[in-house]
Amino acid sequence: MNYKEHIPHKTLQSFVDVFWVLEGPFEENTERVLPDGRTEFVVHYGDPFEISYDGQNFEQQSNVIFAAQIENSIYLRSTGRIGMIGARFKPHLARCFFCYSIEAIAGKVHNVTTIPGLRANELQAQIASANKDIDRIAALEVFLLAQLDAKKADGLVGEIVDSIQECGGTGSLLALARDQNISLRQLERRFGANVGLSPKKFARIVRFQKVLEFCGKSDGKKLLDVALSAGYFDQSHFIKEFSKLAGASPRKFFQERHPLSDFFVGID
Repeated sequence: MNYKEHIPHKTLQSFVDVFWVLEGPFEENTERVLPDGRTEFVVHYGDPFEISYDGQNFEQQSNVIFAAQIENSIYLRSTGRIGMIGARFKPHLARCFFCYSIEAIAGKVHNVTTIPGLRANELQAQIASANKDIDRIAALEVFLLAQLDAKKADGLVGEIVDSIQECGGTGSLLALARDQNISLRQLERRFGANVGLSPKKFARIVRFQKVLEFCGKSDGKKLLDVALSAGYFDQSHFIKEFSKLAGASPRKFFQERHPLSDFFVGID
């Protein structure tokens, strides 16, 4: 598979981390997709994947989807030629592009072709007829710019997101609330409405992703040492948290091939 990232239009850079394009031939394996604390808008111009939430019961994805926040791994398998383009939003800013509650739709990948007025099918047709990445990206940028409502952005939540990411998910939420002069309950309410996860769950995912990142750069360092460096208390804590998020024990997960997930966490 060939995975490429592209910098968004300057107006979108405050809201979108990156545009990405993934292409390749049919892949016969089923792949885990891991929680990463981010949401994505994806357009298939190849054959859409099949998706499962339990690894057993699969259904066909739509050509245009919104991947909301997830707390557990989901499973994808190829149905033919792979061709897709996506916008990966900053954790708290997808709500600036869509009219529905980010918190209410968490846990699923959603078909957006049926949303009145969104014109997602027209976008998919444009992208499917394009021959170059630059043209596909241009079509996606025009679509997102038309949807953008920057007034929905909550700067306070953005600062909290940045703080949680900077400390690798190991900081005190109560301290963050005090720093912002709000109660912990207010923090949790505003964070959930903007991110789609509670701040505690988001922090767990950030720490989990830190382990995956470290493992790609560990140069033979023991997994437990990596986990302790990422802020887990001990081996038992690490295995329990990892297994819940990945749907497999650390040992089993790192014995598997998962090229699709590796593209998105930078594991070599």
